[in-house]
Amino acid sequence: MASFCPLAIIATYNDVDIVPQVVAKLLDDGNDVHIVDNWSSDGTFEALQELSARRPGQGSLSIERFPANGPTRYFDLRSILHRKEEIALGFPGRWIIHHDSDEVRTSPWPGVGLRDGLRRADEARFTAVDFVVLAFRPIDDSYKAGVDPETHFRYFEWGHPDYRHIKAWKQPRRRVDLVSHAGHEVVFRRRKVFPERFVLKHYSLRHPDQSKRKILVERLGRLHPAAVAAGWHVQYAPQAAASRFLWDPATLVDYQTLTKPAEP
Repeated sequence: MASFCPLAIIATYNDVDIVPQVVAKLLDDGNDVHIVDNWSSDGTFEALQELSARRPGQGSLSIERFPANGPTRYFDLRSILHRKEEIALGFPGRWIIHHDSDEVRTSPWPGVGLRDGLRRADEARFTAVDFVVLAFRPIDDSYKAGVDPETHFRYFEWGHPDYRHIKAWKQPRRRVDLVSHAGHEVVFRRRKVFPERFVLKHYSLRHPDQSKRKILVERLGRLHPAAVAAGWHVQYAPQAAASRFLWDPATLVDYQTLTKPAEP
């Protein structure tokens, strides 16, 4: 299976400080990447174009702006998920990763990258992969644009142990459903989930200024009324209410103390 090459589909909006590093890691690991840029205004789109020009032949990186007719008033996750479903439908038989621009995915085995981990799942005849979430938190304001988040951030919170994050799958011939579970779980017929959870390192909040802008302006300030009514996008409400943008490391888990991430 020398040609085994998953496709990561990444939606992004104003993540210029981290998305080039995320995309480079995926390309270096042997994955292709398709970017759905929701009309970023901070140079994200241009930075990804520059990355693509610097790396000809090193994995496929395609970039589109969505929606095609220009920016919208609201952040419409439903439409973005439908677009990801459409893109995935064009690659039956290929592994697809529903990816965000502020996260790094790994296999559950030390030294085995995401691509080779998915290859193992495929060889074992599974068609989907679940992830355990490690939500890394800033403990100071030292993060700078362009820094590798995996080397910078050390402390994290476990994601909710009861939530599933089935975000990688072997694309069937029919369209999958990402919308029913707000992107947290892909649904399709005869889905067979690998028994061991892969690892999702999430770096959504990286610096106090970036966190305030992301939560108060770019998320809460752009939420689609239908999404709010459906109960989506509630994960940042506690931080917004408490203006909590730095964490005490004593309340977090030290990643350096782990030999292998395991659920709490």
